[in-house]
Order: sequence, then structure tokens, then C-alpha cells
Amino acid sequence: MNNKKGLSTIVATTMIILITVVVISTLLFYLIPFVKNNLNKGSECLAYEDYFTFEDSLGFNCYSTENDNRIIFSVKAKNDAEAGGHVVGYDLEMFGAGEGSSKVYQIRDDSQIEEFIMYGQNQILEIPGAGSTSTYVYHEDLATTPKYSIIDIFPALDSGRVCGKRTDRLNLISCESLRKTLDKNKIGG
Repeated sequence: MNNKKGLSTIVATTMIILITVVVISTLLFYLIPFVKNNLNKGSECLAYEDYFTFEDSLGFNCYSTENDNRIIFSVKAKNDAEAGGHVVGYDLEMFGAGEGSSKVYQIRDDSQIEEFIMYGQNQILEIPGAGSTSTYVYHEDLATTPKYSIIDIFPALDSGRVCGKRTDRLNLISCESLRKTLDKNKIGG
């Protein structure tokens, strides 16, 4: 009888060790890839923090109420072909003028969005390639005042991820006052 008690202690200890090994193996099998993937996702957008900017030197980035309510803006892509190979577009978050509302538009290559056209072209949208600039026109249905006053831009990557940190912010001003400022600087300069 005493031999059986000793044997059951050995079996119990072996079972505890075996269960511990199985639990640790299972945790490592699922936990390591999970942590690794989340770390990669967390750092995925670091290379794109300043990839898109609103280009001010072209004299756009303003709203016009002369003929119709529209916003004209230029987006420039960083001159980085390697990073540009993973960019499929960007999201624009447009914030309301005084109403506190916002709307997100997903701008992708060859996409069509009713409110947007390429400046001087058609409604098929193109994102700027590495080092280039694209200008867009956003049409509003309002008669006198612009619906949006601020635009933020967020890169969209080929992994399906849209980076959560904006790369630039545009505070819209009147195109008429922008033209006057540009003309004044030409005369003064």
C-alpha cells in the first residue's frame, strides 16, 4: 500500500509539471505573435508622420464664395519613393465652421467622390506621388458661407491602416483675401 501512495505523489507532481508546460506553451504560441503584430502596427505609421502636407506656395488652400461655394486645396507628398510605395491615399477630416461638426472623406487613387474634382480636370481623383502635388476642388451646396473651416489629413497605407495622427492641418481662409495678400506681396516684393 505504501508504494501506491508514493506513486500517486509522483504522478500528481508529473501532471502538475505537464499542465504547467502546456499552459505556458499555449500562452507563448498565441501571446508572442499577438504582441509582435501589435508592436508592428503601432510603429507602422512612424515613417508617414509628415508624408502629406498642404502646399501653400501655389496660392490655393482657401474657400471661395464668388460663383459657387467651393474649397480649393493642394496636397503635397513627401519625396520618399520607398514610403510612397505603401501609400494608397489619405483621409480628409473636414471640420465645420461654427457648427462643431466634421466629416471624413476617403481619398484614394482613381476614386470618385461627388463633392470632389481634380483642379482643372475631372472627377476621377488621383493622389500625389512621392514628391509631387495635386490640387482638388470641393463643392458645397451652401449659398453664402463655407460649411468647413479646417481640414486635417491622415495617410492611408496598403495594409488597410489609416494613420491616426494627422500629418498636417489647413485653416481655410477666403480666396479673395488670399489673392489680395498675394498681389500685395508681389507689388511690395
